[in-house]
Amino acid sequence: MDKSIGTQIKKLRKELAWTQSDLAEIVGTSTSYISDIERGKAIPGFRYCKEFAKAFNLNYVAGFFPDDNTPIVDTRDLLTDTSKNLQMIIDNINLELGQTEQD
Repeated sequence: MDKSIGTQIKKLRKELAWTQSDLAEIVGTSTSYISDIERGKAIPGFRYCKEFAKAFNLNYVAGFFPDDNTPIVDTRDLLTDTSKNLQMIIDNINLELGQTEQD
C-alpha cells in the first residue's frame, strides 16, 4: 500500500466525495497545489498538514497513516532537526561575514 501523504489525502478526499477545488477551499490553498500534493509533486508543510488534519478530522501527526505498522513521527524530533539546521545556517553566515560568537 502506498503510504505517501499525497495518496492518503487523495483517498480521504474521495471518500468524502470532495473535489480538489472543495478541499483547496477548505484548507485555504489553490486547486493546483492540491493536485501537486496528490501527484507527489509537492509535499505539504506543517501548516497545510494541520489544515488537512482538521479538514479530515484526523490526528495531526498520525492521521495520514492507516495502519499501526507505520511509525509515528514525533514532531519534537522534526523541530529539533530544523532548529539544528537553522543554527548551522546562521553559523555559516557568521563565518562568511567573519563573525564569531565572541563578537
